[in-house]
Amino acid sequence: MSRLLRDPLTDESILFVPERRDRPNALGQAQGSGEPCPFCPGQEAETPAEVARIGSAESWKVRVVPNRYPAVGGEGMAGIHEVVIESPDHDATLESMSATQRLDVLRAYRGRWNVHSRNRGIRCLVLFRNDGPEAGQTLTHPHAQIIGLPFVPDRIRRKTAILRSLKREGKACPLCFDDGMEEPLIEQDELFTTIAPAASRSPFHVRIVPRRHAADFGDSSDAELEGLSGSIQRAMAAIRRLQPAASCNLVFESAPPRGASRPLFHWSIDIVPRLTVLGGFEIATGIWINVIPPVDAARELRTALEEISNA
Repeated sequence: MSRLLRDPLTDESILFVPERRDRPNALGQAQGSGEPCPFCPGQEAETPAEVARIGSAESWKVRVVPNRYPAVGGEGMAGIHEVVIESPDHDATLESMSATQRLDVLRAYRGRWNVHSRNRGIRCLVLFRNDGPEAGQTLTHPHAQIIGLPFVPDRIRRKTAILRSLKREGKACPLCFDDGMEEPLIEQDELFTTIAPAASRSPFHVRIVPRRHAADFGDSSDAELEGLSGSIQRAMAAIRRLQPAASCNLVFESAPPRGASRPLFHWSIDIVPRLTVLGGFEIATGIWINVIPPVDAARELRTALEEISNA
C-alpha cells in the first residue's frame, strides 16, 4: 500500500511502496541471466494486459502495459504507473533504433501522456527512462515509465513559484533561447536546442528544449517528434562516445495537466549520466557536486558529434 509521508524536520516528501520490494533488482540484486525477459516477444502473457500498442498483436513495435509493481495506482494511493516497452529487440537502445522505431516510441509516449492528462485525478505526469544499473534500471529490455500522481511534487511547486516570479518581474522564459544564449550550446536546429545546462547536475548532463515555447510535451506535433527523435539520438550517441558504459536517466519536464500557471512552463528533456556516486554531502544537503564545468562538457559533446558525423 503506497503512502506519502513528510519528514517533520525538512518537510521533504517520501513515497513508501512496500510492494515494490518484490520487483527485479529492487534491492540491488542482479537479474538472473537465465531468466526469460517478460518484455520480449513470446512473453506477452508475463505482463499485465496491454493498454496500448503500435503494430499488430503478432508483430508489435511498441507495447504499453500497467506496471506490475506500481508506485501509485495500486492499493493505497490513486494514480497510474505504466511501462512503455519500446521495441521487440531486447538489445535495442534509443541511439541504435531506426528513426522510424524511435518515432513510434515518441508517439506512444505522447499518446499515453495525453490520455492521462485528461484524467481529472492526475495532477502531475512523470515520464522517464532508467538506462543502466546505476540509473535504477531493473530490466535491461528497452522501456520507459509513465507515472501519474494525484498531487503536485514539491519540486514542481517550487518551479511554478519561480516562473510566476519571473513573469511578475517582466523577465523572459529561461528556456526560450532565441533572444540570447547564456547556456553552453551543444547544437541547435530549426526545432530544438541542445545545451549543457549551466547548473548541470552531473558530468555531460544534456538538456533538449523545443525552440517553440510550449508548456506541454503532449502538444508536440508529428514534425516536432521527428525532430526530437534526431536530437535524442545524437545526444545519446555523443554521451556514449565519451562515456560508453554510462548509465543515464532521461526525464521529461513538462507542465502539470491543469493550473493557471501552465502557459509559463516550457517543456524539455534532461539526460543525466550517472557517472558519480551520491555521497554523504549530497544526502545531507541535497546539493549535487559536478566535476566537469558545463562549458567544458558542451565542448567535448560537440567534438563527439563532429567525430560521429565524420566517421
